[in-house]
Amino acid sequence: MRSKKLNIYFLPLVVASLVACKTTSQSKWDSPDCRNKRHSIEKLSEISKPGVVVVATNESRGSGVVVKHLRNQTLILTNSHVIDGSKKVLINWFDGNEDVAEVVLDGAGKGKKSDLALLLIDGIEGTTLPLKKDPISVGSAVVAIGAPKGLDFSVTQGIVSGTRDQGAIIQTDAAVNPGNSGGPLLEKSGCVVGINTFGLIDSEGLNFAISSQTARRFIDKYSDEDQTSIKRNKGDKKTASYYLKKANDLLGFKGKNEEVIRISSLALDIESTYEGYIIRSIAKNNLADFKGAIKDVNKALALGSNIDGQSYFWRGYAYFHLSRFKEALDDFTKGIATDNLQVLSTYLFRGHTKVALKDFEGAMNDYTIVMQMDRPSKQNELMNYYRAHYHRALLKERMKKDSRGGISDLKLLLKKSQGQLKPILNDPLLKNIYHQLAWRYAYDLDDYIQGIKFATKAIEIDPNNGLAYTDRGFSYRKLKQFQRAIKDLTVAIEISEGDVAISAYMQRGITLWAMRYRDAACSDFRAAKSLGYPGSISAWRCR
Repeated sequence: MRSKKLNIYFLPLVVASLVACKTTSQSKWDSPDCRNKRHSIEKLSEISKPGVVVVATNESRGSGVVVKHLRNQTLILTNSHVIDGSKKVLINWFDGNEDVAEVVLDGAGKGKKSDLALLLIDGIEGTTLPLKKDPISVGSAVVAIGAPKGLDFSVTQGIVSGTRDQGAIIQTDAAVNPGNSGGPLLEKSGCVVGINTFGLIDSEGLNFAISSQTARRFIDKYSDEDQTSIKRNKGDKKTASYYLKKANDLLGFKGKNEEVIRISSLALDIESTYEGYIIRSIAKNNLADFKGAIKDVNKALALGSNIDGQSYFWRGYAYFHLSRFKEALDDFTKGIATDNLQVLSTYLFRGHTKVALKDFEGAMNDYTIVMQMDRPSKQNELMNYYRAHYHRALLKERMKKDSRGGISDLKLLLKKSQGQLKPILNDPLLKNIYHQLAWRYAYDLDDYIQGIKFATKAIEIDPNNGLAYTDRGFSYRKLKQFQRAIKDLTVAIEISEGDVAISAYMQRGITLWAMRYRDAACSDFRAAKSLGYPGSISAWRCR
């Protein structure tokens, strides 16, 4: 008998599990007496650590605090900026155990008092740390607990030096750093008086926490009757469905692919399922084991039921990376024609495949289809949506030398991503968008003012972007602002290597030649030649 099908929502490298079932209503807060206990720092550290966790996404890390056990589930409070829009996060406990948590409430950091997020994990885990009901007094001793920058849990102490916003924000001299953010600020009784918030550190070096009263009001907004949550298996932990859920939860977190393969293999040892082979194939694709991924998809398809478009997508993805483009094209086309939760990604990769097969018009059509889709809500689908804009811009330049069309697509990408630039600028491909704009304006359209504008933006985002310095140096040279050009091109040479360094040397050489520093110019041309510049430098009459 086949196990019930898991829904696996996945885009390349990142997976988001289906959230579906409801739980029962939330109980009222229990408010312990926080006034009659006093602990030493050592004792406070000992009793609080089981209630403090490390919260990690693929891009960020912070701390959290267990605030409630509710109907065989555990609620954890952290900062919104720690989860940074993620729907699932990894939870690491002080004893080395690990869980995956669902984000059930996100203040979205819209204000300094709403930099909070509530996480939920299955089962009763950790120790709840009570949130103090009454405001803490200025001058009270406090300790901040968290796990700074990958180190073990740390404890720092200080006092409450003031409050702000009618007591909603606590000011303290206890050290708070990015790793402590989201962890508890405790008084000596062991009660939580605030949630440490690194994002609120001000120019005077003061540290802040969101008060426990504000945190309680935030948590009370959570009604588990209104929330969807990860479908949970309450049966024997040795069933295939248990292992499949665990593997699916971990899928998409960096560094977890080998664990996903191990766990999904345990599920498949118990029962051969379509979902098990697909999950394992995704992890193998992420590890560049493309032949292994193809074998797993073939096994999934051989089962003959519950087939959806993602099986064709993942086999096509593997074929694509093995340069078996005709087979990839066939699978992507089948995936589009089949029930497919990731049709956007399938069109995108079919476009990439058509480019590889030199069907540029067909690729243009596929990228355009993605751009015309409704903007997706899931972060990873959204990134592929933006990538379609980027690739169409590059393709317009390649096909038709249509620089203005490419600029239009890149600007459209920026317009559509208003307020969401951070994930774009963290993306290995999309982070070059300002460089691409600078290049097109300066080199293709001779608009050096715009070239300088976008190159400067690229440098502000990444001060080590040698391409951007080279672009700006080129534009300065064209405007005969030679000293600025020399300065930028020198920086590019110092921070770059390979083709970027070659280009910077050549551009600086040309600039120096225009300034009549012929010996220095020839020195730069020879440096470029020694690094592999393929052209001739004889025109510069260098000895």
